[in-house]
Amino acid sequence: MTQLTHLTISKAKALLTKGEISSKDLVQAHLDAMEEKKGLNAFLTPCSDDALKKADLSDAKYKNNTARALEGIPLAYKDNFCTKMCAQHADQKYLKILYHLTKQRLQII
Repeated sequence: MTQLTHLTISKAKALLTKGEISSKDLVQAHLDAMEEKKGLNAFLTPCSDDALKKADLSDAKYKNNTARALEGIPLAYKDNFCTKMCAQHADQKYLKILYHLTKQRLQII
């Protein structure tokens, strides 16, 4: 089988749906690949524990046929998003500007 980190989204979805791979294995493979290339500093905060917990939830949804369209597919995004579960590493100046703009908009409403 192709390495889990080299699957297309459609192929990964098909394998998840058939039960040939698990979300947890797919996520763990990507986390391992990120760790191998840690020196590149491409991912500053991988949120591994949260990702693996969500993979377990996704696996349960596949088992009871309630999986959503992209259920269990690993997703990486730029660190300029504020997330509830993980520490932020975006530029501090950017976060201060974002905070003040948000505060101003909330006061207007």
